[in-house]
Amino acid sequence: DTEAHPNLTSYVVACSIGNITIHDLQDAVKITIKHTIKHAKIQEPTCVFWDMNKNNGHGGWNSTGCVAQSDSNENETVCLCNHLTHFGVLMDLPGTVSQISPENTKVLTFITYIGCGISAIFSAATLLTYIAFEKLRRDYPSKILMNLSTALLCLNLVFLLDGWVASFNVEGLCIAIAALLHYFLLATFTWMGLEAVHMYIALVKVFNTYIRRYILKFCIIGWGKYCLYSL
Repeated sequence: DTEAHPNLTSYVVACSIGNITIHDLQDAVKITIKHTIKHAKIQEPTCVFWDMNKNNGHGGWNSTGCVAQSDSNENETVCLCNHLTHFGVLMDLPGTVSQISPENTKVLTFITYIGCGISAIFSAATLLTYIAFEKLRRDYPSKILMNLSTALLCLNLVFLLDGWVASFNVEGLCIAIAALLHYFLLATFTWMGLEAVHMYIALVKVFNTYIRRYILKFCIIGWGKYCLYSL
């Protein structure tokens, strides 16, 4: 299947007669193409040619008018084609093409969105709880947890919205979503690390560990460090 992006496993062979376009031949042209990759488990080689009209003029492999003969082996493929152009052999090497069916892909996508939705709901519940009760957010661990919950909530919301945003087919929106996903993912991991640092300071280095503007410095690291990286 040339649409599944299998691998090009042969040299590209060009056949032409002057500047004449040869196509729709009654007797197919027999072309033997040597493989550049040898693999004992290679199956179903596909004879293709380079079609300049595919992908909006950028070109792509096309199997129309070409078939692979059964006497092909692991060293070479014999192709029969009814036209002359640039030929090659595509093969599905074991483990290189996704074996997930469209049905399983939908199921996995559905599970992913459910998981992200649940995560977003509980992250929002945690954040609202700390906002509603002032006594809960007075100490440093609570403030760090609020920032971590905010990063997780934003990450899940952006991920849930990316499919809808992509449906507009606007390149700028896709770039913005990718940058936001990158940023909030890095921010989430950073706040997890900062929480670990705080636990180390609180439990291991207990004495003489006063840090001026403690949460402000954490916020600068947690939210500001990766702004440029995400862009």
